[in-house]
Order: sequence, then C-alpha cells, then structure tokens
Amino acid sequence: MMNIEGDHLRRIDYKKGFTLIELIIVMAILAILAMVSIPMVNGYVAKANEATDIANLRSLNSVSQLFRFESNPITEDLFSGLTTDSARMNALINQDYLSEAVVPKQKDVFFTWNTDVQLWLMVDAKVPSDLPGVTMGTGGHKGFIKGSYTGSTIDLVMPLTLSNVNITHVYQDVFNGKGLTSLYFDPACVITEIHARAFNNNNLTEVTIPNSVTKLDYAAFNNNPITKITIGPNVAFETNVFRNNNAFRDTYLAQGAGTYLFIGGTWVKQ
Repeated sequence: MMNIEGDHLRRIDYKKGFTLIELIIVMAILAILAMVSIPMVNGYVAKANEATDIANLRSLNSVSQLFRFESNPITEDLFSGLTTDSARMNALINQDYLSEAVVPKQKDVFFTWNTDVQLWLMVDAKVPSDLPGVTMGTGGHKGFIKGSYTGSTIDLVMPLTLSNVNITHVYQDVFNGKGLTSLYFDPACVITEIHARAFNNNNLTEVTIPNSVTKLDYAAFNNNPITKITIGPNVAFETNVFRNNNAFRDTYLAQGAGTYLFIGGTWVKQ
C-alpha cells in the first residue's frame, strides 16, 4: 500500500514540470509573438520619428523667420553669403535662436535650406539615381527624360542626372497622373524645359520652378490644386500650364519672377 501511494506522488510531481515538447511549443509561440510585435513597434517608432521631424522642421522655419525679422539689414536671402546648411544652422546657434543643430530622427533624411522659397525643407538623402519607368534620351534628345514614371514615391525628389547624364528636359507626360503630392528640384539642377503635360493631373499644392527653366509647355502642371508658385525670370509659357487657364501666365508676364499665391481665385505676388 505504501508503495502505491509513493508511486502516485511521484506521478503527481512529474506532471508539475514541462516536457521537452511543451517547452519547444512555448518557445515557438514566443518567437511568433516576437515576429509579430517587433515590426509593429518599429512602425510606431518610425511614425513617432516622422512626427518629431515634421514638428522640428516647423520650429526651425519659425526661428529662421524670426531671425529674418530681427536682421539688419534684411537681405533677399536670409543666409546671404553662407553656402552650406551647417553654416546656416551655426548662424542660428551663434545668434541664440537655436541651442544646438536640429538633426532629423529619421534615417536617411536631412534638413536643407532652399534659397528659392526661403524655407528649410526635409529631403530624403537617398536621392534616386534612376526613376522607375523613365529613360534617358539619346542622340539629339540626350538630356531628355522620357517614358512613364512607375515608381511608388509620391513625394518626388528630381535627381540631377539619369544614367550619368544631366537632366535638361522633362519630356511629355513622364509624370502625368502619378498621384504626386510634392515635387522638389535641387537648386543645382540644369533643367531648361518642362514639356507638355509632364506633371499634369497630380496632387501638387505648391511648386518651385528651377531658375534654370526657360520654357513651360502646354499643360505642364495642369490639373493640380497648386496655390503657391515660386518662379525665376524670363520663362516662356505655352497655354494652360497651370489650372487649365492662362491666369498665372498673364500675371507672371506682368509682374515677373517671385512667389505667387492663389487667393480668392486670383494669383497674387508676395
């Protein structure tokens, strides 16, 4: 009788532990949970970093404009004479507008000063060396980018070159109807002409036309809800370049280079 009870107790003690198979199952479940949760956490961190960078960019532009108002004399370019972003940032630090340099939290992103619009912009450092679906012209069309953009990026940074050739022309319909929400041309670009419907039918709300551009062809930026345009001197227009009419062209020809806002159905130069 005593032996039977002892065997029973031993069986109970044995069942209180885990078998090797049970441990393997538990570890597998934990591994699956980790695989699911880590990407979610990374996604939250990425969104938090993006939100922080957007807030920091707004603050950076705010203190820069304060710097402008308190400058004497006020120059056309706020950072006149300074040619690098680090020098511009240091100018704000030296004048006590910033305590330290503002550095984005997102990977492969940087803040850069755009002299045309007089604002800091947040730019993806991984500027594409090519544009999916877009090819470089040859022969007499060397410098012309052609084709139809098939990339997924809708905040487009136009590269300076494609296939190691400087981009001088954006040909017809290349970015027509691609859902673009923003467009950034590097100030060093050498694009001289934007052809018919090149950026037609997108969701652009503002655009800075590079100073190198001398001609905008038919409907180049038509069917976009653009309310702000910055443009250099001596640009020739075909018809319906913006908003399916010639209102901007006529205002520009009368008032010249500068930044224009679309207010109450009318283009007004700042």
